[in-house]
Amino acid sequence: MQDEAPNSGAPDDGWERQLDFERACGADGPQQRCWLSSDLTAWNQVMHGFAFELVEAKPGSLRLQSIPRGKAERDSAAAAREASSLLSWILGHHRCVEELAVTCTVHTGDRSEEAPCSIRLRPLPARDAWRSIRRLEIEERPSAALVLRDVDAVIGVETLKINARAIKPEFAAEIEALLRRNSSSIKAVDISDMNRLPRSVIKALDCLNNCESLAISSLIDFVRGLPDMNSVAQLVQTSKVLKELSVDPVMDEQISVTAEALKTNPALTKLTLFIPDSTIPPRALFPALEINTTLKELRLTGCCSMDALKWTSFGIRIAKEHVPSGAVHRGR
Repeated sequence: MQDEAPNSGAPDDGWERQLDFERACGADGPQQRCWLSSDLTAWNQVMHGFAFELVEAKPGSLRLQSIPRGKAERDSAAAAREASSLLSWILGHHRCVEELAVTCTVHTGDRSEEAPCSIRLRPLPARDAWRSIRRLEIEERPSAALVLRDVDAVIGVETLKINARAIKPEFAAEIEALLRRNSSSIKAVDISDMNRLPRSVIKALDCLNNCESLAISSLIDFVRGLPDMNSVAQLVQTSKVLKELSVDPVMDEQISVTAEALKTNPALTKLTLFIPDSTIPPRALFPALEINTTLKELRLTGCCSMDALKWTSFGIRIAKEHVPSGAVHRGR
């Protein structure tokens, strides 16, 4: 029998009586389809009031995602407590939910953030310590009422997207643990718009030996560049599957590290670099482009890239062989 239904704190609403909390998830084995996939209308009638919904990402696999607050019917502290209870219950009891896309605040380690409005990813104490989620998307919004916790408890991640400005060391540690624990399963990572990428998170990138697409961007690191470009270069140098890479920003002194890695990479087909200094051509890239045989698309933004290619004796040939029309451009 399933555990008790989540406590709403507002029994007069009666939404608990609209949903079936007694039936166990039917997706306990391979190719098994949970009954929840056929009951989404009833569940979404409740969840839309909390600015969330369940959709079928693919047959038998569900996606729990935030929806615009304007579509929500309720907006109060009590509703946030109910939402956190319901969402945590769904994640703890329905393994058929394999994708999570949530707009929230993130874990800061402050105990004042505890329980009332926390979405817990770690299963209940009586269950396994890990929660399998194939696709995880986190968008931070400081004004959001819900707090996301236990990111480091997630396993089986194939796609990870994080859009967050300022993150605390506690959340950075959870991201690092997530990357390292899922190093063999992750295929795509997009960490964007952070004020400053934590060094610990960047260092964890070099363990992603099956990652095919990596995009990282930092808003205020354009003065000194990423704190550890060597880890990114190490991944480029050793990976046999990395096909797309986007880094923002890359300083002039970091370009040579990237170029050396590019010389030996056997798989990269698309490279995007934002180089903040608009007066310095990325000369170190050109010898690497002569050696590399797989790169098909090169995008250099923020620098005088068009002129730089023309300034070299082999620039036109490189542009023809490695850069499609319009792929090299200025601006951000």
